[in-house]
Amino acid sequence: MPQKLVSSKVKRGSKGLKQEDLARNANVSRDVVSRLEQGRAPAVQADTFDKLCSALGMKVHVYEHDMARQLARQERQRVVDQRRERHLRLAIDLATGGARDRIANAKAQVELWRQRKLCSTLYIRRWSKVLALPPKEMALTIGAFGEWEAAMFQNSPWI
Repeated sequence: MPQKLVSSKVKRGSKGLKQEDLARNANVSRDVVSRLEQGRAPAVQADTFDKLCSALGMKVHVYEHDMARQLARQERQRVVDQRRERHLRLAIDLATGGARDRIANAKAQVELWRQRKLCSTLYIRRWSKVLALPPKEMALTIGAFGEWEAAMFQNSPWI
């Protein structure tokens, strides 16, 4: 259940601001300010909360569980970055004529996924198409997965 943002109302009042003034200064809607102060906002985006606190001259205290969440996100991003780096190095090897022996191993891995139903058919189809390309085209494709990059690198036959 949402809690009232009492300190916002008190701070706003001490500065002689109306809800409309605070909303304008924070670049949020007055309805957001009203719902927060009344305890009717079930969830507020962090950037909205930051804008309101900044407009009121208030410092935000990050609780320990928030820090743990931030650390977990940083760790997750580190893993994603490592996977991307490994795949881009592989792409360079493929483009320059190396790693050809690894293609057969990757194809065998995808076939194992297919036989044992170890991976989504979506990834099996996508990786099968990539692995059917000539090495240089394969390298270009691996380097340009776009929005699918993190998912493709997480479900990779190369690792």
